[in-house]
Amino acid sequence: MKQISNNNLRFVGVISSFRDFQIAGTTTGCCDLVEVRLDYFSKQDFPKIEGVLKELSLPTIITVRDESEGGRSKYDSQKERAEIYERFIPHATMIDIETLKLHTMKYVLRKARDAGVVTIGSHHQFTVFDKVMAESQKQVAVRNNVDIFKFASVASVTDMIEMSSLFEGEIPCSIMCMGEFGKISRLLFSRLGSVLNYGSLGEAIVAGQWPIGELKNIAKKL
Repeated sequence: MKQISNNNLRFVGVISSFRDFQIAGTTTGCCDLVEVRLDYFSKQDFPKIEGVLKELSLPTIITVRDESEGGRSKYDSQKERAEIYERFIPHATMIDIETLKLHTMKYVLRKARDAGVVTIGSHHQFTVFDKVMAESQKQVAVRNNVDIFKFASVASVTDMIEMSSLFEGEIPCSIMCMGEFGKISRLLFSRLGSVLNYGSLGEAIVAGQWPIGELKNIAKKL
């Protein structure tokens, strides 16, 4: 497994439109990586995206988010999602797959590792924070030998304290809240060791997201 230090904070600008690609390409230093949310694009867009990624100088996370965890597209099978991941692995620095789907994506994980791509296992809770589920999905990530565990949840202030315990253990974590305490949590968790810290390049696609340039500047000053 690749060694990723908890002190190595990186700030990720989320791309969900071609306008976001433009912003990423013309704004120097606003983020360290970009996440390309391919579930926001149609397959007809893929050739254009591949062309843009060849010119984009930033490391790239490829995500085809499943609808059950907030994905926008209606790719109708895990096989189809796997094919999209495989297509974009040559353009990826990292790939992000839900921990609940890792068992159906073992071939994708193997292809990514063979290509030297960092793997992220993610889990999202959109109703209430469930610590038992969060810990269990972290262990799924560990058992599948992914490099980073990413966790996001709607949460209260008390939940945020509980969520911080996810940083304990053998796997680097990226942790954030959605909703009312989203912005506060992204600052707090960036200081507690969240290795990937996400913000918007253009319009935010998740409640509680900072514009990525603001998040990076404020977190670095804390």
